[in-house]
Amino acid sequence: MKYYNYLTFILIFLFIGCGGSANHEDDEIVPGLYTSSFANDFVYDTNSPYKNVLKECIAINHINQSCSLNKLPLLMQENQTITRDMIKKRLLVSHKWMGDRFLEMIDNYLDEDIKKLLGSVTAIVIDDDINPSFYWNLTGAIYLDARYLWLNPSEASTIHKKDDYRTGYGSDLNFLTAWRYVKNGAYAYKRYSLDSGVTRERSDIQYRLASLLYHELGHANDFINPLTLPYINTNDSIYYATEDIQSRRVSTKLYNQYPLTSSDLKDLAKVLYGGQTPSTYQKSLTPSDVGTLFDGAGATDLYGYYNQYEDLAMLFEESMMRYHYSIDRDIGFVSTDSDYIIGWGERGRIRDDDVKQRAKFVVKNFFPNEDVKWDNFFDGLGSSTALQSGAKWFDTATQNSNFSQRSLGSKKHIEDFKPINY
Repeated sequence: MKYYNYLTFILIFLFIGCGGSANHEDDEIVPGLYTSSFANDFVYDTNSPYKNVLKECIAINHINQSCSLNKLPLLMQENQTITRDMIKKRLLVSHKWMGDRFLEMIDNYLDEDIKKLLGSVTAIVIDDDINPSFYWNLTGAIYLDARYLWLNPSEASTIHKKDDYRTGYGSDLNFLTAWRYVKNGAYAYKRYSLDSGVTRERSDIQYRLASLLYHELGHANDFINPLTLPYINTNDSIYYATEDIQSRRVSTKLYNQYPLTSSDLKDLAKVLYGGQTPSTYQKSLTPSDVGTLFDGAGATDLYGYYNQYEDLAMLFEESMMRYHYSIDRDIGFVSTDSDYIIGWGERGRIRDDDVKQRAKFVVKNFFPNEDVKWDNFFDGLGSSTALQSGAKWFDTATQNSNFSQRSLGSKKHIEDFKPINY
């Protein structure tokens, strides 16, 4: 019954929450088929001044229950300089180790820009059965998958082995969308399943967590950021506050100035990320066909064609990973057989001129008064690198045998071909 009620709510919310320009897909940021009740979650800091409202405000089930920004304010409403203590007071977790690890990573392994960007959220929720992670403008919170934080088998055992609801979308298509992060010619981090029995290093989770946070905080800062804060009514709920300023969203401005126009790619994104049944034409597309469609476009990933929000989040995520960690993102379209032959692929797509100008637009809107820094960064990126067409996907990343196809396992267990986990 809970599942039925939740789905009913999602449909209502999508209908009521839609807005903006009519020339693009404009679904709000909502959790897919998410069913957690947050019953086992607790406020990490028992001294938090928000301990009596945090859980109430992030576990609502109706638009009219969305908390006001006076009741649970954004972090930046308290102070424009976001501190560890402020973040600690907004943590809601299902297990204490999740809050411990998150704060440790914030303190020692993640860059200061992530703290700045956390100013646009009301809470950080880390739960044992969140998959995928998401931002929700009904609550103003980010909801994080604990898979990004575990280090040892004991911690991993507390996380539900629950598939992303999008797993299997597009299985009738004649291509796979592949992606990975690379650093110095190799995978940027190792990937292990929850039941691998290994103990991970903090370096194994540092970059994964950073990319996740940049994506979700891209959503949060799209809906409200320091430039739009003066225009919100703090007496309103977070939901209505964000709706009142939707014309000021960076993603809306991006689409007005640099729209994505390919109807073929938008339709493919509906199949891959929305579960729409593919057409005969879509089933006929080869990896190289999709690459031809995608090559001259301004998105950094096919996910960007799903809606304006994912377009912005992918541009922002890839830009920040390159800026702070010198990490590039590979994107490719490959065959569905066990060799995963590349039909088209590219490393560092934000270096392409069309993509670069859109990415720069997003970043400069999120960091006002830092134009010179970002101009210098994007102007100095150089050119992207093509991945060899006809080569096997895994042969184009690294010579390290730890990342061979054999050690990574069967297709359904390879992260490179999973839905983007946000």
